[in-house]
Amino acid sequence: MSCWEILGLPSDADTRRIKRQYATLLKQTRPDDDPEGFQRLREAYEQALDWSSPMAELEFSAAPTVFVETTPCTRETGLPRKDPGPSAAQQAASELLDGITAQLLDERFARAALYCCQAEFEEQLLQLCLEPSPQSRALIQWALKQFQWLSPWQEGVLPTQALQQLQHKLFVDVRQTLLQTLALGDLNSFRQMYEQFRQSSWMQSLERRRQYGRLLADVLLESAFWSSELFAELSRLENWEDDARYVVNPESYWQSLLKRSRTEAFVEEQKRLAALDDRTPESRAARLLFGALASSERIVHARRMRKQDWIACQHLSEVVYNQYPQLRKSMPEGDPFFWRPLESALTDWPMYMAAVVSGATCAIAQFGLSMADAAAVLSGTLFWSGMFAGCTWLFLKLWRALIDPASGLEQHLTTRLSNWLSPRRPAPLLLREIVPCWLLGCAVAFSGGLAALLAYTGCLLAIGGLQRVREHFLWPARAYRSMPSSVLTRSALFAGAVLLLIVGMIAYGNHIRLGRDQGLQPWPERLCTRSPDLPECRASSSRVQWYAEQRKQEPGQ
Repeated sequence: MSCWEILGLPSDADTRRIKRQYATLLKQTRPDDDPEGFQRLREAYEQALDWSSPMAELEFSAAPTVFVETTPCTRETGLPRKDPGPSAAQQAASELLDGITAQLLDERFARAALYCCQAEFEEQLLQLCLEPSPQSRALIQWALKQFQWLSPWQEGVLPTQALQQLQHKLFVDVRQTLLQTLALGDLNSFRQMYEQFRQSSWMQSLERRRQYGRLLADVLLESAFWSSELFAELSRLENWEDDARYVVNPESYWQSLLKRSRTEAFVEEQKRLAALDDRTPESRAARLLFGALASSERIVHARRMRKQDWIACQHLSEVVYNQYPQLRKSMPEGDPFFWRPLESALTDWPMYMAAVVSGATCAIAQFGLSMADAAAVLSGTLFWSGMFAGCTWLFLKLWRALIDPASGLEQHLTTRLSNWLSPRRPAPLLLREIVPCWLLGCAVAFSGGLAALLAYTGCLLAIGGLQRVREHFLWPARAYRSMPSSVLTRSALFAGAVLLLIVGMIAYGNHIRLGRDQGLQPWPERLCTRSPDLPECRASSSRVQWYAEQRKQEPGQ
């Protein structure tokens, strides 16, 4: 097949017609899509030009809808130019790059060959790639493949400063791409992007490989996402563990990466323990400090914890404070010991205080308020209070061990019902605090009667009301948190107040029942004590013997 058949022209076509036909066919035969067809078209075009008349006119326009009529450029001679403006090749390259997109680059660069302005086209394309535009990334990728910029195979001589700016822009783009990919947690995509950049032709120089290693280290240190598996893989591929040859300051980067690795491994282990949600002290401490809990959920969880759990919390907080200080800011309020105000969140002392009050009520109901029966009242108070308090302790121990696995149900019920069932704030737990109060109140009513039940219920309501008033009106939250919260101290103070109340009630009762001239008289006391067998002592004492005679009214009264 001859060149004229390939071009679809008669053999007497002139140069201008040949170039027009070639520009038209070039739109249908792209170098990337059909390299062999493009090569045949190019050879036919050159052969047709050789056969055409040398006297044919040289002016033609490859695409009249885009470009104005221009003259194909020829290389400058060594003579000085009279016109200091841009050369014909620069003007042609500028017209070819006007409104350029990545889809038009192949066609426009092929046209640049017709005008002998490939070098000008490449240089102006480099300047265009450095400008901030949505098309710059796609233009750079095409140029890196076509011209092999920044690689050992680069042919054109380009401005050094422009190439440095291009290198900086490429590394900024690589950093942003890797950070965005790693933030998504897609390790497979990150590995692919890492390998793609690593194998790029412009990345093959030793200096750029070192810069790429520093960039990877910065990405791992800056990203919020961390993978121990990915860190180990990159350490092996970049030889960070051995000699860190791709890092300018290997010791600094390596120590920072190791510190981040140890910290993330510690956090992952604590989150694993927190997710178990078992009843071991370590798991409960990890859930309180590292679990994804809301404030209300953290309070509920704290009320389930025991003494061993708080010891584990203290140890874990000390480890975070001393060994992993960078984790402090991620803690609530930026303090690893934020949980200390929650340590006394499970307040059982109101139930014990109510047990003491109900025991005193039972003793007063049994022995009365007479001063003569004060010792009996006190002993009865100790007996009933001790019995009620002991039953409370035993019942709480067994009951909480029984309902401890139902933490999810307890949180659900507490959130919806506790605020309506108790005046205390924060509201107590439904299954661990409110239900035991009701059951113990039934036991107190069965043992001590209605008066003991009323005293038990009234004491609980009074304590809850006082706590709510104190929290909202008397002291601000921070001052309240800084106050001593020892259960023993509060119990001792409350027990003393209860005893003073009992003594005061007895004294007041005796003051009402005994008059000024009433009381046991000396005569029957002495006589019956020494001679109990006398007939007077066997018989019931008369009013005259027990009580003094009333003073006779004086005349005139």
